[in-house]
Amino acid sequence: MFRLIGVFLLGFLIPMSCLAQKSVVGTYRLSSFVVDIDGKLREPMGKSPRGYSVITSTHLIAVITGEGHKSASSIQEKAALYDMLTAYSGAYRIEGNRLVTSVDASWDEVWNGTQQWRNFTVEGNHLILTTDPTAFGGDPTKTGVVRITWEMVE
Repeated sequence: MFRLIGVFLLGFLIPMSCLAQKSVVGTYRLSSFVVDIDGKLREPMGKSPRGYSVITSTHLIAVITGEGHKSASSIQEKAALYDMLTAYSGAYRIEGNRLVTSVDASWDEVWNGTQQWRNFTVEGNHLILTTDPTAFGGDPTKTGVVRITWEMVE
């Protein structure tokens, strides 16, 4: 009887974030990368972007590349390739429906040392990350929301 009560009480001591964290752990293949800018949908990485995200119980690594990457020789071509890349890693935590990554390494030095917040939902074997509405980099008078869909592969 006391063991049963002990197990029951232990269940209340397990943080809910621990349970939520287990729901995102896995290896994912990128399904889509869509940006909603004031109601207009854009696919800045193309219709078939490529990438993977590996989420362990403590660390996140994500790499996204746009479709059709080819070797570049000119500065302009290299800059265009850089614009079609996102890569970062860091320890993460779950806060409610938010995945918060403390970036320790990134393709863009500006992200290093920052906290990247993403809203997340898990739908079947898909992990969907969305940003909060923010000023769109290409035109700060417009608001953008990024929606990235990952499909679990493992």
